[in-house]
Amino acid sequence: KIKISDGNVMASKDRFYEIDLLRFLAALAVVLYHYAFRGFAEGGYSPVEYPVLGEFFKYGAYGVQLFFIISGFVILMTATKRDAAHFVISRITRLYPAFWVCVSLTALVIMWKGGALFQVDLIQYILNLSMVSGFVGVEMVDGVYWTLLVELKFYALIFVLLIFGQIHRIEWFLAFWLVLTGVSLVLPLPKIITFLFLTEWSAFFIAGALFYLIHQKGLDLIRGGMLGLSLVLALFENLRQIEGLEQMYNSYFSSVVTSALVCS
Repeated sequence: KIKISDGNVMASKDRFYEIDLLRFLAALAVVLYHYAFRGFAEGGYSPVEYPVLGEFFKYGAYGVQLFFIISGFVILMTATKRDAAHFVISRITRLYPAFWVCVSLTALVIMWKGGALFQVDLIQYILNLSMVSGFVGVEMVDGVYWTLLVELKFYALIFVLLIFGQIHRIEWFLAFWLVLTGVSLVLPLPKIITFLFLTEWSAFFIAGALFYLIHQKGLDLIRGGMLGLSLVLALFENLRQIEGLEQMYNSYFSSVVTSALVCS
């Protein structure tokens, strides 16, 4: 927290430059994953293969998990300082203008150079501008926007806590969410539960939120234990996802390397 004094005026500003750096590294990792590996490996989206770089940068996909951890930290920081209305406004003003630009540019490029592989129509484009079209089965103009749908569900959970004035009980909610995530790994829960509580990725959001709580309130046995449990659950979920990645790309993903990335 930086305080700026100008006479009798005092202002404080929260800014974590380390998070900005982590965002950049995560974005770079994901971009390299798409261009050096996924573009050729999945359905021939790109005619160019990078056999050496691809084997290395395929692990850049784990930049997504880092984004989710960062989101858990930043969104909780925002929510604890604003009411429900201001929280929603801050999310809309931060996300939608940039999203509309990106969707529009993507649609224009597809119409110009998409050919038979990529197509978009006017209705699809308009529905995509809502950011929630993927929830109703309308294909996103760019598949990478799937992460936004995950983020929106996390925002919704925090919004519900704000609406009911329970954000101060966030640690109880995180504990409940951890238990629910653990149960989902061993028992088949109803799809509505796994959908609403995004159990496939929840361990990363929970870890990020716990990092913020530790930053604000310090590390104690409960927060440390919850953080450790979130890591264990993330590792188990990662091992479960590896098989799907290998089938999708017909490529080997090291459980050791991916686990190390999750831990880091």
